[in-house]
Amino acid sequence: MLFFRRMSMEQYVMGSVFSAMGLGTMLFPRMVYDLCFTKDFVEHAQLTAPMKLMIQCFGAQASLCGLTILSTTWDKIAYRNFAAAIVPFFVFDGYFYRSGALTALGAVGDLAGNLVFVACCWQGYRRCDKDTSRAKD
Repeated sequence: MLFFRRMSMEQYVMGSVFSAMGLGTMLFPRMVYDLCFTKDFVEHAQLTAPMKLMIQCFGAQASLCGLTILSTTWDKIAYRNFAAAIVPFFVFDGYFYRSGALTALGAVGDLAGNLVFVACCWQGYRRCDKDTSRAKD
């Protein structure tokens, strides 16, 4: 086991989703390119080296985020701040889908992940609030 500590289910889900999506993006940039970007947006039918590098760097950042989530202890403030930081990604998905850059699969796939993250943050925030209330009693 990579992490030898007890963690909340919310952190486990978020860290696992981020890590899995990030590793998949790093290892299979061609699949991400083919399934998530429209050909009109990328202007080439070929996956260019710079685009492959950008996709893999994006995956590396997502993996780093996932591993950070899995290896840290979160409190109420961390859940709140992370949920707030996810909000611009909803705008990103909508904007780039409507502008023709993302395929429906690319936009909906990212949207689904973001909804999981916000739901986990909401649940984690509520759990931390309950734990704080119990500690004060």
